[in-house]
Amino acid sequence: MSKSDYKLDVGKLKKDTEPTSAISFMAYEIENANNHNLSKMAIKEQLDRSTERGMFPSNLEY
Repeated sequence: MSKSDYKLDVGKLKKDTEPTSAISFMAYEIENANNHNLSKMAIKEQLDRSTERGMFPSNLEY
């Protein structure tokens, strides 16, 4: 899998997901992205898109 192929799995998160659960879940996903050599900018872009689509709690930031 190349750098650009890895996608964060935010499918289980919703805008109203409890913050501690969201942080724990996303920490795991970000660690996986790091293990797949995804750049920090690519991770941030994916998280930003997820926030815009209402799939990531808006009160959390990366």
